[in-house]
Amino acid sequence: MNLTIDIGNTRSKIVLFCNDQVQEAFAVESDLCEAVQRIMQTYDIQAVAWSAVGRIPEGFEAMLSALPCPVARLEWHSPIAFNRKYQTPEGMGADRIAADIAAVAYSPGHNVLVIDAGTCITYDLLWADGPYIGGNIAPGMQMRLRAMHDHTAALPLITPDGPLPDYGHDTDTAMRCGVVWGMRGEIASEVERYRALIPNLKVWLTGGDELNLADYVKGEVNVDRYLVAKGLNLLCEEYLQNALSVQ
Repeated sequence: MNLTIDIGNTRSKIVLFCNDQVQEAFAVESDLCEAVQRIMQTYDIQAVAWSAVGRIPEGFEAMLSALPCPVARLEWHSPIAFNRKYQTPEGMGADRIAADIAAVAYSPGHNVLVIDAGTCITYDLLWADGPYIGGNIAPGMQMRLRAMHDHTAALPLITPDGPLPDYGHDTDTAMRCGVVWGMRGEIASEVERYRALIPNLKVWLTGGDELNLADYVKGEVNVDRYLVAKGLNLLCEEYLQNALSVQ
């Protein structure tokens, strides 16, 4: 089995793979080191790949270095990462890079658009042979809801869960509808715009705030909540192949 760890802004996502298939997935908000050690004791882990856009817990890297298997960290300068025309590649989140790696690997012969609806909504465009074209970043759902609360005197801090009518009938539903329907329209419009700019485009959607967003986009959209983990798993496989070639 391979173990992937994605340290995000609000939580860490752990996914176990066997023969490229997701076996189990966990979300961890605290005690990441303990969770990883428990998994290592329970499963036969052959390789570990991880990335971080959030704070790395104290002692985490030392714990990984003591594991009895190959461990690889995905960063913007990792060899598996794509040739990027981005002028600030060091600013690319490793989770975006992982999702891009998986989307290109699973889209042979296609140019690719990867949309990750998480803390922020990110849009990444890549040519079929790998080079990164560019992308955009917009506020995610929780960020939009919190911004309305933080920057006004009276609007409450609401959750995205709850009634979602076609239009709001009170403050909560007005805010929720504004954010969710706005995100749906925004993503649908961006996909349509990119399809007009980039031929033979395959669209992928991932992230924690999918909200049936693909249902509001014209044309085919591939929804995969494990796209980041699958990119990290490809890194695991690369390290295992390299280790076998050395033997």
